[in-house]
Amino acid sequence: MNDKHRAILRRHGPKLRRDLEPKKLLPYLSQVLDSVDEEYVKAGVTRIYMADRLLEMLPRKGPATFDEFVKALQRIQPFLADLLLQESAVISEAVDRLMALSFTSQSILTVDEVKQVQRKRVDSIIGHIFQPTYAALCDPLIHEENVHRCNGCAIDHPSQRQHSCIMMDTEDSWNYYHDEAERK
Repeated sequence: MNDKHRAILRRHGPKLRRDLEPKKLLPYLSQVLDSVDEEYVKAGVTRIYMADRLLEMLPRKGPATFDEFVKALQRIQPFLADLLLQESAVISEAVDRLMALSFTSQSILTVDEVKQVQRKRVDSIIGHIFQPTYAALCDPLIHEENVHRCNGCAIDHPSQRQHSCIMMDTEDSWNYYHDEAERK
């Protein structure tokens, strides 16, 4: 899997984690995953844990993995496949436009205008690439803040229902604790 595809999976990780049906996808990923991998995914206690396990191992499974994953999604969950394909197309189109712009527009635009347009395009591409990296850096800090503020963890409560760190999903954690994590 190339870096562009890894970035797409990281960027859409929360949505994939929330909506993915790993058990239904596994039969369609036999060209990418072996039986040990399938058992590892199935060993997840909940659907979300299975999705996490699947998404964690996919980037290490070779260059054709992203395409096979998207094909499987098209059969089982086409709305998720469309999400990944649109993102891939946007990045490819932005790179193509940037390359075409640098070759064709110099005769039409002034040098300053070309530089300004190129800066905007590069900023857009950088945003698509660095946003997942930023998320990967912030996730552990946000999780740490979530656990730190969990009353269940503070009193060592045996019931999982009392642990907001377990009950709160990733998106809510980001909404509540992003500012505190960013200060760290």
